[in-house]
Amino acid sequence: MDLQKHEKLILQKAETLARKLMDKHELENWLFKFDNAKNSFGSCNSHKKLITLSRQNVIYKDRGRIKDMILHEIAHALNRKKYSYQVQSHGHEWKQIAKSIGCYDELLDW
Repeated sequence: MDLQKHEKLILQKAETLARKLMDKHELENWLFKFDNAKNSFGSCNSHKKLITLSRQNVIYKDRGRIKDMILHEIAHALNRKKYSYQVQSHGHEWKQIAKSIGCYDELLDW
C-alpha cells in the first residue's frame, strides 16, 4: 500500500472511531472534522458543536493515543453540556468526566 492510501485509511479509521465514541456519549448532533493544527492534537468548540483532531498528528500517533485524544475532546463537550462555562476546562469536573468515560490523558494526573 502506498503512503497516501495508508494515511487515508488511518484518517478514515480515526473518523469512524470518533463518530462511534461521540454517538456513544450522546453527542450525535455534534460534528467531527480534521484540522491542520500542528501544535495541538484536538479541539472542542461547544458553540459550533464541533470536535476536531489534527490530521497530521492522527497520521503519526498510535491507535490508543488517538482514542484517548478523542475521549479527551468528548470530555470537554460533556463538561460544557453539564457545567456550561462555570468550571475550568481541565479542572476537577473535567477530570472526573474524562476518567468516567475511559480517558487516560496525562492531564488526569495533575
